[in-house]
Amino acid sequence: MTIEQIMIEESDLQLNETRYFTLKATICFVARQNIYYQACPETGVKVVQDENGFFSPKKQQYYETCNYQYCFKIKVKDLTGSIFLHGTFFFFFWKFRNQNLKINK
Repeated sequence: MTIEQIMIEESDLQLNETRYFTLKATICFVARQNIYYQACPETGVKVVQDENGFFSPKKQQYYETCNYQYCFKIKVKDLTGSIFLHGTFFFFFWKFRNQNLKINK
């Protein structure tokens, strides 16, 4: 699938609707701001850390630990055009995050 085909076929995509496709393209930009946040283990919504742990406003409760949700925004291009793509995924282990991703607070 090309970017041009995606733009035509996905023009009816509703807000907050997700569709999947396969695309062969070149990454031409990677946003480096706000690439992760602390998330509630149950809902994935942002939590606030204080002396009592991690507070989830949505669940109105504290947790001993949190998950880290990583959000990537990249721009890709092919011969037919360019498009911004967004992606998220979870890492559940603090130790894994520190040792393998080399991301500091």
